[in-house]
Amino acid sequence: QGALMDVVLSPTFAKDKAILNLADLDLSTADGQQRLAIRVDQAARTVCGDRLSGVHLAAEAKTQECRASVAADVRAQIEQRLARASTASGAKLASLR
Repeated sequence: QGALMDVVLSPTFAKDKAILNLADLDLSTADGQQRLAIRVDQAARTVCGDRLSGVHLAAEAKTQECRASVAADVRAQIEQRLARASTASGAKLASLR
């Protein structure tokens, strides 16, 4: 189970990727899930940027679309890793969605 995750999305507004550190999160707790949500939002802002959102409505829409896509991609990557880990350990884990 990896503690760091590269988040990559193209085309990007700000950066090509962000690194998400999951090592200190316990996703079985509400606190851990809340911290994950905050980190996913921060990663989306890093990848997509947020400076253009107040400039023009079309730029804001693209930024929001980018953030939603990044967040969905991160959730999918985490769920895949959790599924592999649970298969290896024989445990069942709840979905992050």
